Amino acid sequence: MPYARVITLGLNNRRPDIAYLVHEAETGNLLSLVGLVSAKFFMRNLDTGALKLDGVAATIDIPNSILRHLWIAGELDTAALYIAWFVMFWGAGDTLPQDTDAFELSVIQPWQRMVA
Repeated sequence: MPYARVITLGLNNRRPDIAYLVHEAETGNLLSLVGLVSAKFFMRNLDTGALKLDGVAATIDIPNSILRHLWIAGELDTAALYIAWFVMFWGAGDTLPQDTDAFELSVIQPWQRMVA
């Protein structure tokens, strides 16, 4: 299934970070993150179905409605296509966390960027 957002990153290249601007689904306006307690980042390999990242903590920029994942060593060590998303938790004991829209993440070897 093609996704509206596709991000391409080089193998083991931890820049840029992932910054996700959160919008309200109904209006398209920025979603206020006031009251957001935590957020987690997930990344699943599209070929194998295996979770590469299973709910690692995300950074929350409340005034700008941005969720951010800062890459660490080992997270981009496998060239593959992934589906990624954030999950937002709005309060202690939140039993209905809110997922963001998913986006495709392509991790490639540096030579794959060249086009003949």
